[in-house]
Amino acid sequence: MGLVLAGKTAFALSTTESADQIIPTYQYIRPGRVTLYAKASAATVFCNLFIQGVQVLRSLNVPFTGTAGTLDRSANKVTSVNTMGGRVEMTFIASTGTPTVDFVLEHEGMPLVGGFLGGIANLVRGR
Repeated sequence: MGLVLAGKTAFALSTTESADQIIPTYQYIRPGRVTLYAKASAATVFCNLFIQGVQVLRSLNVPFTGTAGTLDRSANKVTSVNTMGGRVEMTFIASTGTPTVDFVLEHEGMPLVGGFLGGIANLVRGR
């Protein structure tokens, strides 16, 4: 499992979209599984995730579990999806207030058993 990015974003204004959270060093991934863990400091934060121009998440509500505590992988998993890889872009949208979001985006590369086409077959089967 490889870490794509971990961080915290803060909003200066409400009803705004954050800048792309993925820095250039980690913006390209190979085929595999992408998992997002996030915790918002308010109940009205949404996430958009694009991989190679395909919208994987659209305005998905980021879990709000209170302001106490830290990000917990077992309680704050937002989504886990198989992807064909490519350029990753992720933004958060705050609908009210000026919340913060703690997040971790992980990538587990797909083993390319049997060459590239064999790896694609594994991805389609969900392995």
